[in-house]
Amino acid sequence: WNIRDTYTAARQNKSSKPCTFTGFKVRGAECVRIDYIFVSGTFKVHSFDIIGEHDGVHYPSDHLPVVAELGW
Repeated sequence: WNIRDTYTAARQNKSSKPCTFTGFKVRGAECVRIDYIFVSGTFKVHSFDIIGEHDGVHYPSDHLPVVAELGW
């Protein structure tokens, strides 16, 4: 299988920090990327983003959502 990580394959990476695990608290957990989107060789990866919105104290989840824009 020829699979690629969309974070590294993206033409435009919109994420300033590659962190997806939050432990719910803003600045509370070590910066770790444990959530991925993988694609096979037929996909083009146009962009990648990690959605890191929060209320200043807590994230809505202990994992941040990852989003990739793909082409065929």
